[in-house]
Amino acid sequence: MAAAGGSRGILEDRVVVISGVGPALGTTLARRCAEEGADLVLEVVSPDKPERDLVEKRSDYAEAGVPEYWIANPQTEMITVLWLEDDAYVEHGSFGRGSTATSALLPGFEVAVDAVFDAD
Repeated sequence: MAAAGGSRGILEDRVVVISGVGPALGTTLARRCAEEGADLVLEVVSPDKPERDLVEKRSDYAEAGVPEYWIANPQTEMITVLWLEDDAYVEHGSFGRGSTATSALLPGFEVAVDAVFDAD
């Protein structure tokens, strides 16, 4: 399993968890997710274009078949966990300060929301 980062287009401010990493050069993240089998993508909502992370990328990752999509929103201090059902995401949960965000896909994988938004 590996995590990847980057700074082009939909590659900004996210963590991608990929099992069985292999080469995928010259592709968009959504295509790479499909090719590499990304299990989980985490996006940090950009303050300048929140609709990109909340709407556009959500559609891109669903189309690519990414099973789980986490959205960390610094403006609301919420983490939303979405689970792919058929070809659209449904909400597994919205987690705010004082709670722990949990994965629908990875049993035991959880993140304290306070720790995310208090990190430097």
